[in-house]
Amino acid sequence: MKTCRFFQAVALLLGCLMFCPTPASAQKKKKEKKEFVWQWDHTLSGNTVIDNYLLSCDTLYTRIRTYKDDIASYVYVTDTLTVGGQKYDLVCMVDQVEKKYLSDGMARWQMFESIKAGTMITLEGVNIGLQTVSATTELPNLGLKAFSFGKYVKAGPNIIGMAKDEIGSIISNRKILMKSWNGAKANAIGMDAFSPELKAALMPIAGNDEEKYGKLFKKYILVCKHIEESAVGEKTEAEKDSYLNMSALQDYGLKDLPEGQAEPSADDEKEMLG
Repeated sequence: MKTCRFFQAVALLLGCLMFCPTPASAQKKKKEKKEFVWQWDHTLSGNTVIDNYLLSCDTLYTRIRTYKDDIASYVYVTDTLTVGGQKYDLVCMVDQVEKKYLSDGMARWQMFESIKAGTMITLEGVNIGLQTVSATTELPNLGLKAFSFGKYVKAGPNIIGMAKDEIGSIISNRKILMKSWNGAKANAIGMDAFSPELKAALMPIAGNDEEKYGKLFKKYILVCKHIEESAVGEKTEAEKDSYLNMSALQDYGLKDLPEGQAEPSADDEKEMLG
């Protein structure tokens, strides 16, 4: 009986540490938050509830990391130029890893799919969060192993928080970019309306290659008359660190929709954006 009470006391202590912030932890919140790193060696406890929780957290963490890395490769690029006293906005989206412009259909598809995938991750985080209390209450059944596995169970809410906050922030940003892209597309000037002076100003972006110029400004780069305060949303840290302008993209290739994929319909986008 004494041994049982001892383990119950250990579990209670672990629970308090998980859910009750200490003065030290409260002070740390005021400091710059460091990125959480999940470091579970995949050793199982033998308790089904705890093991399923840890495996779920591990899968969620991997999906978050993969999602963030994938998102970071796609950058929404804006630039301006002035021709004959008229200011123009240039808008495109590029894949920095493959060094390619995305076509209109590919850009819209990528933003749509990233919002959809991010939403699935946040929902997965919510579902896993419902298992946290159950996993915590199972710790006394591990005996002395409750110490070693308790730290992993305690780390679970950090991963769940990443799904809610970090992925949620990316989703919000992508929705803003999608609205901005569609707004730019609606106001874009067709190539047949480009003045000779505007074409001359745009040619260097295509490396002064007539064929590439024709492809780029047909469906890869949007050209609009400048509208003040046409916000495209707050840039992510990755986008701030990798800022590009059109002059840096001369050697970029072209990227269209993957085979078998279709760009989202206007109704799909409207429903996604709520």
